[in-house]
Amino acid sequence: MSGHVTPGGRPASQVPLRRHERRPAATIPRRRRRNWSLAVCGIAGIVDFRSAVVDETLLRAMTDALAHRGPDDEGVICRPGMGLGHRRLSILDLSPAGRQPMSNEDETVWIVFNGEAYNFEQVRPELEAAGHRFRSTSDTEVILHAYEEWGDGCMARFNGMWALAIWDEPRRRLFCARDRFGKKPFHYHLADGRFCFASEIKALLATPLLRRAVNPRTAARFLAFGQLDAGEETFFAGIRRLPAGHYAVFEDGRLTIAPYWQLDASRRDGPTDLQEAARGFRDLFDDAVRLRLISDVPVAATLSGGLDSSSVVVTAAELIREPHRGGQELATFSARFPGFVADEGEYIRAVEDRAAVRSHHRTVDIQGRIEEYENLLRCQDEPVISSAMLANYEVMRLVHEQGSKVVLEGQGADEYLAGYPGMEAGYHADLFRGLRWTSLWSELRAHVRLGNGSSPALLTAALKQAAPEKLRRAYRSRRNALPGYLGPALAEAHEPLEEPPVLSSRFRAELRNRITRHFLPFYLRYGDRNAMAFGIESRLPFLDYRLVEYTIALPDRFKISRATRKWILRQALRERLPAEIAARTDKIGFLTPQAAWMRGPLRERLTALLTASEYRSAAYLDRNQVVAIWNRFLEHDPTLDTKVFRFMIFELWLRLFDLG
Repeated sequence: MSGHVTPGGRPASQVPLRRHERRPAATIPRRRRRNWSLAVCGIAGIVDFRSAVVDETLLRAMTDALAHRGPDDEGVICRPGMGLGHRRLSILDLSPAGRQPMSNEDETVWIVFNGEAYNFEQVRPELEAAGHRFRSTSDTEVILHAYEEWGDGCMARFNGMWALAIWDEPRRRLFCARDRFGKKPFHYHLADGRFCFASEIKALLATPLLRRAVNPRTAARFLAFGQLDAGEETFFAGIRRLPAGHYAVFEDGRLTIAPYWQLDASRRDGPTDLQEAARGFRDLFDDAVRLRLISDVPVAATLSGGLDSSSVVVTAAELIREPHRGGQELATFSARFPGFVADEGEYIRAVEDRAAVRSHHRTVDIQGRIEEYENLLRCQDEPVISSAMLANYEVMRLVHEQGSKVVLEGQGADEYLAGYPGMEAGYHADLFRGLRWTSLWSELRAHVRLGNGSSPALLTAALKQAAPEKLRRAYRSRRNALPGYLGPALAEAHEPLEEPPVLSSRFRAELRNRITRHFLPFYLRYGDRNAMAFGIESRLPFLDYRLVEYTIALPDRFKISRATRKWILRQALRERLPAEIAARTDKIGFLTPQAAWMRGPLRERLTALLTASEYRSAAYLDRNQVVAIWNRFLEHDPTLDTKVFRFMIFELWLRLFDLG
């Protein structure tokens, strides 16, 4: 978008597009509303300025492919040059008031919206005071009028998760936007002046408007390095995703994309007193959970036994028992792997006892059924990185079976609270570069005491991070050399991801990259698809942008202290959490017996898959090397399971989507 400024001094993107008939603010009804309407769903649309009328059958094919995302209602609108479609999953105010596509009063502006704007009740009075009139109690209508009032910058006023499209008939333009972290998906295809978009790729594939083909750049990054969802490109050539925190405008056959929010990882203006910081964190976290408990249907939570999901569960269980909520009981859902070393049953039980929840467990064991991975790929549309996604899929199935439509999850905390092993290297590097030798030595000794490695190894990792940027780029280049099993087509197509802007802090650069590039985007993708496959809305309190911005601005020592990650979270919730949870320093993650499954019940099916005469991956991988790696994995090297998994899931994906 241009930087044009109007005579009034405001950027053009913030100038009101039109005003409705004004009434004095004092005459606008200000009654208290209780049954607000929120709907999460699937959206789709086609804009073709060359076409007199968009084919409604194409649009309905797209929305039919999204029926699982919105089983409660559907709607389409076709106008000259545009068509919008919607599938609705109702969470609040289950009446038809929030039906979509939705228009303004004179039907000149139309919206399809997927998600929730949690603070729309606070935004609505401002719009009413400006003269906007409302016909429903939906957050969707508030966003529609916000666009009319504030233009392309309107989404910065909302807190929530969303993907949306607004058709502006007088200006003949389509405005699209995605939430700050990309919790809600938005995929699009642009060719020959036609812009198609949808919540999921399968909806775009449901039309004959594009040809199915593999994107070799994305495939190469995945098969070589396990990279997923790190950029705008998808596994399908010609299909892209709108970046998180961005809006897009399609007009005159041109697409313009710009950010409306960007994470400032360099901020350091938070409280420097630990107790004050912990109180601030706790207050924001409680409010984030409280907002996400608003629903006219039962709210549940997933529980892995880790620190993050446990924090959500104990907080939600406490809040949900408040008198005005009728003293409800929280239901929790967990995956179990009896006999597996990483089964977290003891921690799950500790949280269940502390929070007094109604617990449900699902034992995940695929028993050689490779079809379970095919089911997972059908809902994901793109390859996944491990069997952990299958375990989460089974948990969502259990949630559905028990009748819940809304579930709270602990996703998102690891990325900005430094929850992953290895993130301490950047912190140690900053201590080294800042000549803070005493603090560095204290942290290294604490890591050794906790069994997190030896001092030489930890110091070596820190020095690699502390090296000048030119040397670090050279090291990354050597580390990212393409493996020999990649076929010529992928090796030639491979392009390294564009390097992000350099930050002076190695630690904060790592936090930013985990949030925006290497981890969170994929985790949000698989979480959304798994939940919506069963018509379930997943809500993520840790990704309330206020909490993220607040925590990023805190001193780094509040994120890692005494070799303990997520220090501020532990301090803020230590009175609520079971002692064994608050004191956990191991990071298990959502591990599954993946290697055991592939060497055991899946062995025969995998051997047949990788040695089949109709091996579709042959166009992308050297089959001889793939089979050699498979045999090494079976014979003596179980650590190759992640690589073998990528070979398996890519071949299954090619077959399922008839690619190759």
